[in-house]
Amino acid sequence: MRQAQQRTFSGAYARRRGQQVHYITERAIFRLTDAGLLLTEIAPGVDLERDVLAHMEFTPIIPADVPEMDRRIFYEETMGLSRRSLMDLDERLVYHAEDNVLYMNFEGLHLDTDEDARELTTYLDRRLAAFGHRVHVIVNYDNVELGPAAEDTFFTMVRHNTEQYFISATHYSTNAFFRHQLGQRFTQAQLGQLIYPSFEAARKGIRADRNRRNAPATLEG
Repeated sequence: MRQAQQRTFSGAYARRRGQQVHYITERAIFRLTDAGLLLTEIAPGVDLERDVLAHMEFTPIIPADVPEMDRRIFYEETMGLSRRSLMDLDERLVYHAEDNVLYMNFEGLHLDTDEDARELTTYLDRRLAAFGHRVHVIVNYDNVELGPAAEDTFFTMVRHNTEQYFISATHYSTNAFFRHQLGQRFTQAQLGQLIYPSFEAARKGIRADRNRRNAPATLEG
């Protein structure tokens, strides 16, 4: 079918927001990339040519080795997944080199223990150091769950990353109560960072900060 009756989601817009976009069917999973649609997984027992490609009007990007989808998906019993395993950390970071902005998608992330926070700290330190230069960052905090045992390590990480790796940082959450709660925690941790109510507001905030930094100095008197 070449045209849909209604469009409720724009993959291109989501990519501009730094989000990962996946298309999931019962036969295969695809991920939207700058180069096109990438085949990332195929269901067990499915023939790629006969059951997938033959029903598509274009050819996606096909890697040399396409892994199978987790067989537990097709079982009736519970899969035994932890709350934090639904999205890999690698999928939560998207970097736009053209404007030197890193998008961190922490939506739905659960940090219950100090070990959870330390794992995130180690991962981000490695990824951020790999850039070799400072970046602007926009962080999505929608539906983040931060347990008391993880707070000290988490906010120590935020302070370290802000001082070591970021030119500027903006944060947002669309949940008003959580935004207030998170803002209080930032204040208590003496970070004092503003939590915006939307992605667009956060992006405007980072643009304003960039303009202030690039404005020429003036002499008074």
